[in-house]
Amino acid sequence: MPDQTITQLLGPFGRYLRTSSDLLPRSQESYLEQVRLFAESLGDPFLADLTPQALVDWHSECVDRGLRGNTLTLKRSALRQFFIWLDEVLEDPQGDRMLRILRRIKAPRESHQSERRTFALDDQTVLKMLTAAGRGSTGGRDRPMLHFLWATGVRRQELVTIKLEDLDLEHRRCRVTGKGGKERGVRFTVACQKDLEAWLKLRATRHATTDALFISVRGGGPIHPNSINVLFKNWAKKAGIKDDIWPHLMRHTRITALVNRLGLHGAARFAGHSNVNTTQSYFHEDPVDMDRAYDEAMGEEL
Repeated sequence: MPDQTITQLLGPFGRYLRTSSDLLPRSQESYLEQVRLFAESLGDPFLADLTPQALVDWHSECVDRGLRGNTLTLKRSALRQFFIWLDEVLEDPQGDRMLRILRRIKAPRESHQSERRTFALDDQTVLKMLTAAGRGSTGGRDRPMLHFLWATGVRRQELVTIKLEDLDLEHRRCRVTGKGGKERGVRFTVACQKDLEAWLKLRATRHATTDALFISVRGGGPIHPNSINVLFKNWAKKAGIKDDIWPHLMRHTRITALVNRLGLHGAARFAGHSNVNTTQSYFHEDPVDMDRAYDEAMGEEL
């Protein structure tokens, strides 16, 4: 069914689960919800437009968000059942194609199956990370890159695909291409602007082989997303931070700050979320702020 989106296929897929599977009703609903979330995260593409790379990127982001154990298993199982249905019932070649890709994608090792704790970083921790990233021979690139991640809340995959022409340094804005090829504009701080100005001057002295904003130290090509994970571990170690820190926490931190100031809908637009429920999952309420807001709202005790 090449002319239908994934969401449009949820109806017949649900009927198949209810009539032809051994799943309990609650599991059927969970599978449908997971496939819906998968489609939403990719911008609900037409089935024919679903690519292996999109599936790989989706799984990588799940892992980046700290999903492990039963949560990740449920998502993989739901997609597996969906692809089997496409292949065996609808006889759509996309089903077999995506199923083979999914089987090749390895889930995190059993020793790391516990859920990562997601949280918003405090300013002191971010400052330590920025200071650590600015040290060493690659500090001229690393600090601006980390600063940009924190200031904009872009995804790791979005960061590595930003090109020089996407950056509007004067107005502190940048064009970002997100999931499903959707473009959006993000803004960054004055301090981040200064770091980017310094990096662009340094970048001009390097032998870049790509128009990517941030380039590899070796060879001048684009940075691989996995390299950013390694850099984060190094920066955290240099900063003496014992918590498990990974790139997606910068997105959690930025979205939490934006929700507090712009509300859910405003933060969702900035983050590139089509559903505010997704934005809500990134929000981490500060108990102190919550108590203060309550006292201000209630006034004197009656």
